[in-house]
Formats: sequence, C-alpha cells, structure tokens
Amino acid sequence: MPFGLNKFKSSSSGPFDRNQDKNFTKLTSFQGPNRRAAAPNPFDITRNPEESSEVRFYNQDSLWSRWRRGYELYSVTQSTLGSTFRERKSRGDYRLYFSFQQFPGIFVPARLFTYPSASNEIGEQLVGMRDTNAFSFYDIGIPIEEVRYLSDAVTATYSQAGTTITVTKSDHNYFIGDQIYLDFTTGGATDATLTITARTQNTFTLTAATSATTSGNVTYYLSAAFTDPRWTTTRVKLRELPEQVGLLKDERMTDRVIERDPGISATYSRSFSTVTVTTSSAHGLATGNKVFLDVSTGVVASGRYSITVTGSTTFTFLTITSGTTTGNAKVNRLIRGFDYTDYVGFTVTGSDATTKEIIFQRKDSYGAKTVAGNTATVVPAHRGFQVGRFLTTELRWQCSCQDYTKRRGYNLFEDRTKKKFPVTPVENLRPGQTLSKDNSLSNTRDNPGVFEDFGYTTVNNFYQIPEYEDKAEFSSQNLMYYQPRWCKHIYASMWALIHDEGGQPIALAASYTQSGPNITISAVDHGLEQNQRVKITFTSGSALDGDYVISSVPDSNTFVIVYPFSDTASGYCDVSNLQPHEYVGTWLLEPSDQPVGKGLETFYRNFEKEVVKLKEAAEKYVLDRQFFGWAGTQNIVGQRNNPEDVADFRPSAASMLLTDDIKRDAKGLLDRAGTVFNTTSRFAQLVNKLFNLQPQVIENAKFGLIDQPLSEYTDEFEQGFVEGGEYKSGLPLEASATVVQIEGSTYSPLTDQDRIIDAGLYINT
Repeated sequence: MPFGLNKFKSSSSGPFDRNQDKNFTKLTSFQGPNRRAAAPNPFDITRNPEESSEVRFYNQDSLWSRWRRGYELYSVTQSTLGSTFRERKSRGDYRLYFSFQQFPGIFVPARLFTYPSASNEIGEQLVGMRDTNAFSFYDIGIPIEEVRYLSDAVTATYSQAGTTITVTKSDHNYFIGDQIYLDFTTGGATDATLTITARTQNTFTLTAATSATTSGNVTYYLSAAFTDPRWTTTRVKLRELPEQVGLLKDERMTDRVIERDPGISATYSRSFSTVTVTTSSAHGLATGNKVFLDVSTGVVASGRYSITVTGSTTFTFLTITSGTTTGNAKVNRLIRGFDYTDYVGFTVTGSDATTKEIIFQRKDSYGAKTVAGNTATVVPAHRGFQVGRFLTTELRWQCSCQDYTKRRGYNLFEDRTKKKFPVTPVENLRPGQTLSKDNSLSNTRDNPGVFEDFGYTTVNNFYQIPEYEDKAEFSSQNLMYYQPRWCKHIYASMWALIHDEGGQPIALAASYTQSGPNITISAVDHGLEQNQRVKITFTSGSALDGDYVISSVPDSNTFVIVYPFSDTASGYCDVSNLQPHEYVGTWLLEPSDQPVGKGLETFYRNFEKEVVKLKEAAEKYVLDRQFFGWAGTQNIVGQRNNPEDVADFRPSAASMLLTDDIKRDAKGLLDRAGTVFNTTSRFAQLVNKLFNLQPQVIENAKFGLIDQPLSEYTDEFEQGFVEGGEYKSGLPLEASATVVQIEGSTYSPLTDQDRIIDAGLYINT
C-alpha cells in the first residue's frame, strides 16, 4: 500500500514531497505508544542535559557567556537604577554602602549590589563586595623587609661539632649549593639559613656561623629562588606583626601599594621621650602631619609619627619609650601611590611570630604584568613580593545566586503559603560540608531547605579554563572565596566598580600654582567641598600624583590642598574621584572560552530573550521600590549641638537579611530585640566568605549604612558606633561574655594602644 493512502482505489491528495516517508527521518522506534527515543547524533555538541559531554560542560559553564550577560546586566541596571550619592535620597540606587565595624576602632568598607531577578526566593540577587585595601600595612607604616621561598617542612635529626652541622635524613634529594633553612626544635643550635657543602645519600653537611657541640631534632626547608619549581610557600618578613595578622588567614594580599615620596635623609636625637629630627633639606611639613621615620642607626623604632614642626628643617615627636640616643634616618612624607601595571597576589595561610613573617601559599597566585604598554592579568604570578612595598588586602566578592554557589533554589512565597518547611529534592549524597549561622559545620553538602548543592562546582582562577570538581574538598563551604567561577552578577558589579565607584562624579581639567606647602587649584565651578578626598594627576610640573584632602574652598572656582613638602611651581592637573578599584579593568578583558558550534548559536538565541525579560524586570523593580526610602547616613545632633551626618547603625532590612536575623516588634517594625521572622541560613556562607569572619560574630548591629564608599570620607567622619548597653541600678544587664570591654583609663607615661576611639565633644547632649 502506498504511504499515506488508505486504499488502492483512492488517489493521494497531498503534495508529492510530504507524507511519503512514514516518519522514517524521526529518531524513533516502531513500538507504538511505548516507543523510545533513538540514540542522538554522537557528534552533535548540543546534547540533552541528562547526558555527559565535556564540550557541553564548557559551553554551559564558560566565563565568556557570564561576562557578556554581566555587561548587559550592568548596562540595564545602571541606566535604570543608578544614581549619584547626592540623588540617592530621592531616587534610590541599586547599591548600598556599608561601614562594617569589625572591632571598635577598626572599620571595613563594604558594598551591596541588588539586581532584578525572576527568582522566587527574595525577588532579587545580591552581590556583596568588601573593598580593596580594607586592611593595608601602609596605614600602619610597615613595609615588606624581606621575602624568601621555602619548600614543605621536613623533620630530621642533626649533630653539630664546631661549626659543622650534619643533618641525617634518608633520601633527602638535596645537592651541594642548595640553601636550607634550619629550624632547630631541640638541642642548642641556632636557627639559620645555610648552604650545603657536602652530601651523601642520607646526610648533608652545612657550616654554621658560630661553634657549638650539640645534637637533636630539626625541621628544615629548602630555601629557593622564585624561579625554582620546588618551593611551596613564600614568607614575607615585616618589622613587626600587628594584632590584625591573626585575621588575615585565607586572605589574598597584593603588593600594589607603594610610597611615592623618595624620602629625605636626616639625623635625630632623643631626650627622654622627645625626639628631634633634623632633615638635610627643607621638609615642607606642618604641625599635625604624619611621617614615616625609617631608622637606620640608633634605638628609636621605625614607624609613623605625628609631628610638631619647629623649623624649616626640624620637627619633633614623642615616643612611647624614654631615653637618650642619636642616629640616622630617612623621612618619608606619606604620598601613597598604587602600581596597577606590575603587582602580584598570594593567599595567606598563617604567620610565624618568632620570625615576624606572614606565610603565603604558592597555589592560586596571580599578578598584573605590562608588555608593550598593555597590562593583563597573569596566572600564576610572574614574580614574588617586592621589598619596600606594602601588603594590602584584595577585593572580596560573593553572590547569592544559584549559578555562583551551585545550589538549588526554592519558592519562599509558595512554601510560606503552604505552611510547610521549604524543601527541595535531594540531588546527591556526595561528601562535603555546609555552614550554619552559629558557625556549626554539618557533614553534608545537601541540606534541603537551607542549602542544596548541585553536587559539583565549577572552579577557575581568573581566565583559566573552568574545571569540573565534585570531591568533598570542593563543596561550596570548603572553597576559597575566589575559587568558584564568576556569575553574571559579579561581572556586573565589577563593571560598576570601574565605571563608577559610587561617589559624586568628578572630572575636572584644572591649573595649579604652588607656594610653600600649599597648592591652589583653579577649576571653574568645581562643586567640591572642604575635607573632600580627590585624586589629583599632575600633567605638568614635578608634583607627585596621589590622593589628597581639600583643606579649604576659597570660592566656587578654586580650592586648596596641603602638599607634603614646600616648593614653588605651576602647571596643569586633572581632578577626579578616588579610584581604588581601577585595576579591576584588567580582570574584565574578554575571556577566551566562548561557546563553540551550536552552543554559541543557542547562547545568542537565548540572550536576546533574556535582555527583553531583564529590561522588564528592571522596570518592575523600579516600581516595586519607589515607595521605599534610600538607606544611607543618619543626621544627628553632633558636637556642640551642630547637625552632623554619621553612619546609620539603626536596624535595617539589608543588614538583617545578610545575617539571617530578621526581627520585628509587635507593630511589625524592625527591632533587634523583637521576634525572629526567619529560621533559615541562606546567607551564612556568603557573609562568612565576604568578611572572612565566623558567622556568629557578624552581627547586623555592626553594619553602618553610608551614602557613598567609605574611602570617600575623611577621618573626621563618624563611621563607627559604640552602644553603651542597658543598665539597672548602675549595673550592666548584658553578660560580660557578650560585650567588648573598652579600656578608658589615662596612662602615664604614654602607653601604645591597639586602637583609639574618639568619643567627641558634646554640649547639653
């Protein structure tokens, strides 16, 4: 019987080219209702989701697609929701800025980006970022003094006779000329880095600087050059280790901060606790300025000091210790600079108080390198840390979206209306861990209703090809903050950083004249205010570029800054906002893992639809938020009964959401002493990795909202908050274990304090 015909007597009424093949071209079997799909084309790279394909993995998890979508997300969100800090009270913004009070007197700048989303969890996606330079050794005047590169530790025995040290270790695999750092754990030998002078299969010999007769146990490390592939950790020696070093584990630190002032040679003498410094040329400083004194001889400690000027080449300052001494030194007048064309970054693993060193791992290093005028990110780092530079913390980021954290979501609204605990299907039983807001770890990576892992993580380091990892050590909680592949929301936030830091846009072409330590800058209708921080790039003359504070504004066309040293000069300059994140631009170059074949066609087909939905979501987002006021600084009655803007530490939805601690009073208003309205731990891991702190110490009361990035404010801005607590009959009601004790005594003689908290001067308040 001909295909398509019911009987021989009837003719076909259809076209000749259709209905003649009996569906032979379809990938089905002839089994009626129970027919199954035939095997798909094995050479088709756009295969079904349930099938494994390495090409499909790269198409799905490529950085390029998120980079492209992220730029579109930034463009739409910025044009729809973006504003300057002077407009935010009326227009709002998709960014929130925080002063996070880590400890009394120690403040961490952070920001929160909110993006429109079709997600049913919270109706938006949140990206948290802790600003770069949140902690910088430049601020406390401690530069890098020495760098060395060591292998993994090896334990062995040793004996010393005279100056000859013999170390015994089976198959040590070291050779004559190798340098070994010896850390003697028993016996009387002195720790040192020595060169191997002789060797056998199981021993090697070194020559000590001093003679002794002793023996015992030793832990030794190969001390290598940066180019040697055998080292695993690098150690950076500092003049001293401040208390904050204990908080730096797992931090990425870079050496991009430099001192632009070449310094002035000087001599000094101390009588009791007063040090008098005499410089070799005019210093141009003023009373109240701070300098860094790099002492080469004598017993006065190198460090930062606040000075009192007594002459054009002399000044004095006070020290904690007292005595009589003289010596030589170099005076640096603190002109901070940033080298974005050549820097490196490594991850902190610990510190050694004995040697005053910070320890970094070799793994996951990176840097910026400039070739032929083009700066690009390189992985791994192309060099080690440079002596004389200053370590500073790197930008940190986290996102709440499922794509970044590799987890399932759920519909909060639907689950709430059904009055049941939110659950999601169990996806996997692979080993791993999840973190709760009380800092407890659960030995599971799949916790339905709280955090449900996809079962695998996409790991990459900048522009490396994404890697598929499904082992326990690669569960979300066990990853470093920088290891998961970036999502479109993080890319959008980084685009926002380099295009607009969030302060009032400043872009002025100006002229300047310098007379003594003051530089007067002329720019028509500059719109700047006293005590505002700006970046000044001098395009002519010999003045040094850097960040400066406006000391006075004589009129609308001129303003004055204080320069660290005196001169007579004139020329031209550019005035702009502070740009501490401009180096992020090298991270946003186009990734090389663009989807291939039909994967790219599929991307663009879906991308066009996504852009339309994104614009609709952004417009709806504006309408939804138009009745909510902007959350920023708080205006109070300040010193001498004058109005003053300070960081707002009152309860806020943003801070409570981040700490999974939304509480309301009987009227439904936010209240830290109210009833808890949420019991899940959606953001515990996010804030843990964002601030590198345990979740239980990240309280919402420590988040102070501000109108612009913290770096835009001067030191006079009240960025912290200390709550005195509740008292009854003169006694505090809180348990001593839950509060921070601040010592307010007067010390004589002077005693060096870890932190200084200025309570201000108030009248009738």
